[in-house]
Amino acid sequence: MLFDRPELSRIMSPEIDLKTAPVTREEEMFVGFLVFHLSDFFRATQAGLFIGPERLKEDIRGFFSKPIPRAVWEKIAPLQDKDFVRFVESGGELT
Repeated sequence: MLFDRPELSRIMSPEIDLKTAPVTREEEMFVGFLVFHLSDFFRATQAGLFIGPERLKEDIRGFFSKPIPRAVWEKIAPLQDKDFVRFVESGGELT
């Protein structure tokens, strides 16, 4: 959990200056794992295997509005398939 890992404490901060304190390897890996899990959720939902939580859009928008998740996403988005990228960048809009 983030609270148990001080090296990940900046991830949810909305006020990080990435020019003076760039994303660390640990932060990038953790956010990458979260994106991987979100991708699995997206695929399961698209396949009708799972119904998303009511406030999913707010959760996704809030997470990716933070500097560290946004920076990691911008780095790994080109490696994702276009439907998943559209899902994330629409703020979690399931179609």
